[in-house]
Amino acid sequence: MHSTSSFLPGLLGPASAGRQRQLPPPLHHPQRVATLAWSPDNTHLALVDIRGQVCLYDCASGQRERTLHQFVAALPLCCWSPDGRALATATRGPGLWVREASTGRVTLYYQGHRQQIRHLAWSPDGQLLASADRSSVHLLAPALTGAARVHATHALQREHSLRLAWSPNGTHLALLTSVRWHLPFFSFSKRVQIWDVSRGQWLVMQTQDRGISDVVWSPDGRFIATVGQTTCIWSARTGQLITRAQEPDSESCWAYWRGDTLILLSRDGQLRVLHALTATTLAQDRVPGKHLSCAAWSPDGTTLAFTMTGSHTVSFWRLP
Repeated sequence: MHSTSSFLPGLLGPASAGRQRQLPPPLHHPQRVATLAWSPDNTHLALVDIRGQVCLYDCASGQRERTLHQFVAALPLCCWSPDGRALATATRGPGLWVREASTGRVTLYYQGHRQQIRHLAWSPDGQLLASADRSSVHLLAPALTGAARVHATHALQREHSLRLAWSPNGTHLALLTSVRWHLPFFSFSKRVQIWDVSRGQWLVMQTQDRGISDVVWSPDGRFIATVGQTTCIWSARTGQLITRAQEPDSESCWAYWRGDTLILLSRDGQLRVLHALTATTLAQDRVPGKHLSCAAWSPDGTTLAFTMTGSHTVSFWRLP
């Protein structure tokens, strides 16, 4: 198998070619890190630790600039607005906050959920904020000032939400769920549904795969990839399966779609680069770390921020 360094400059195109920026220094945080989120301009990293502190770090200096909020959080959540002006956070209960990134001032508070919020995702145009608990998805029209307007809600039947992902143009929302089956015996599977937000229509993909960990859109919005124990490419318009590939060694947990390539990362640090529409392996490498607990690609797709289980340190790795 070929190493990544011999393939990636050509695969990833001009966005990465010739870009030799200095790798950010490690970020040393007082508590164990639970969530990571890059700012849209690639300059700051928001993290939530196990005590619920939401902190902003400057990636160039490695210094903490401010602490926006602290709460008791069972599932710490943090999501930047596309313009980088605001951060959405959620707590142990059904509450959702939107805060100014520069000051921490609360500009929106929403309590429409009946259960703990598990996922947040801001649409690329910044017009809608999607939030999901175990049994419902809410679409809010947030502004930096004023109250939230509920754009739409959707109740889930016999299933629990696992992941949200907006299409690049912000018109469709992909929802990864775990479906529970009680007859003839207790079991579950995972499936992906695509919500046409403007029309209120749904497209269900017949994934029926228990091992899906992530779902990502192609940059042009024509395809969706589901990754985990297998990697599958689907038509976002029809829901038909395009291609499927079995993971050779370990289950992929995070995916990033860049150009014609799909970059997969597992918890043990294995990284694979696939041709997106054929799911054939083009290159592989290993991130210098094992037992990754959280990971996030920078918006420009060149730098990975990650932490290992139980670690207080955020490390960075760049594609060769």
